Amino acid sequence: MQSCPSSVKINEDFLAAMLSGERRLGHRMVYLPIDGFWFKDPRLDAFCPTTDKKVEILLSNYLVKCAASMGGNVDSKFLIKEHRRPQVLAGIVNRAKTLLEAEPSFFEGASAPRRHSQGRLKLQPTSSSSLADVIHRAFVRREGGIVIVSEAYHEFLRYCEMESIARVELSRFKEVAKELVLENFQLGLRHDIRTPEGRQLHGWKHLALVPDSPAKECEAA
Repeated sequence: MQSCPSSVKINEDFLAAMLSGERRLGHRMVYLPIDGFWFKDPRLDAFCPTTDKKVEILLSNYLVKCAASMGGNVDSKFLIKEHRRPQVLAGIVNRAKTLLEAEPSFFEGASAPRRHSQGRLKLQPTSSSSLADVIHRAFVRREGGIVIVSEAYHEFLRYCEMESIARVELSRFKEVAKELVLENFQLGLRHDIRTPEGRQLHGWKHLALVPDSPAKECEAA
């Protein structure tokens, strides 16, 4: 009587790479050394954090489905029992950390993927490019409007506090904002903006902070 072929050996590299997901279905998983695993949730169109243990459970389910698809002419006991042992699953997931490792700047920049964590969407951290992106989205041209530098910087600090990311100094913020406003709105930074109290401050005329500026967007999320 001919014995059934057995799934004795397992291709750990293949399974580790398989955890990256099926992109054609909108699935994807990446690993960031500091933040751990993140998976793309098509419902949110954003990446969500997950744990090593949950990834191990996902891998275990993949192996069960693989065994079920083999049919009755294959002895899948190694796949069901031996290859789903906790130490085996942990080893494959650990290997996936190298295969799926993304660049540290994966979530940075205007075109970076969105993140969803702790029940709300998170904006990109404040790299040089994303700082420009935050400033760009905070301003809108409005005839007769006035924006004081310190007012715009205050909104930016609120954004940094709510997102728990590193701030930049006022001088750096002012430098980037000055260049960006001039480039996008052809409005130069003025030094003669007067407050109702008669104080003379730095700012822009014919400009306004949009109602859903980054800090307010975080509060609403």
